[in-house]
Amino acid sequence: MASFLPPKIPDSACHPKLVNASVPIGSFVMDMTNIKTSNMSGVAQPRWVEFITFGGVLIFQLVLLTAALLQDHTPVERLFQDMISISNRYSDCCTQYDGAMSHAGVLMWCAAASVCFFAALILIGHRGQLRTALVFAGGGAFTSILMLDDLFTLHDIVLPGHGVPELAMFAFYAICAVVYLGVSRDLIALRLPIALGFTVAAFSLGLLIDIVKDARIGSAAQFMLAHPSITIVFEDGLKFLAIGGWFSTHVVAALLQLRRNGL
Repeated sequence: MASFLPPKIPDSACHPKLVNASVPIGSFVMDMTNIKTSNMSGVAQPRWVEFITFGGVLIFQLVLLTAALLQDHTPVERLFQDMISISNRYSDCCTQYDGAMSHAGVLMWCAAASVCFFAALILIGHRGQLRTALVFAGGGAFTSILMLDDLFTLHDIVLPGHGVPELAMFAFYAICAVVYLGVSRDLIALRLPIALGFTVAAFSLGLLIDIVKDARIGSAAQFMLAHPSITIVFEDGLKFLAIGGWFSTHVVAALLQLRRNGL
């Protein structure tokens, strides 16, 4: 019985270029998939994640700072000071709003430390991620020390009362920060330069204000001592912004590392 089906035309007749193609179609498709994947996990993606996370936290902090400055219920300097300082300076201590911004900073320290420890626990069971897990664990430990210092006023009240100078504590924290950021440079400094740069700048400026005020250096110190409320707002406001930058930096660093390992 004769077949009425048309003869099959070879693909090479319609598409002769496929015969001489140096790359098979399957390899071409895989290459395109790899390009798409690399673009999603490459340099552009960390930048967007960094911008969104850091920008969102910064906007939230600026809203809180604006609300603190505009409200007239509690003197603004009392919102930024810790409870020990407030109880020592004011006879009418304490109200429910005293130390509110200081408490918010402690909560962000705690959140940053929790993120670091969580990332370390997840990564430590992943092959080839022991060093990264230890780096995040070290970041969580260092952040916890800073949180306890902020919570119990160790560097400015407790330890100086036991003979440890405040400048010595500043030097100790600076050395720890340099060592930690050096060890974690491939996870934080090289990946997230904007958030980390802002954090370091805000911390440094707030620390400079504290040193100039305590050492009574020049006319700037005289202005600070004559206007303690303004000094407290600037010094602790910068520290508050820096804590937010530290938090968002470690959130993005942990997120990128977990996604890089398919977690």
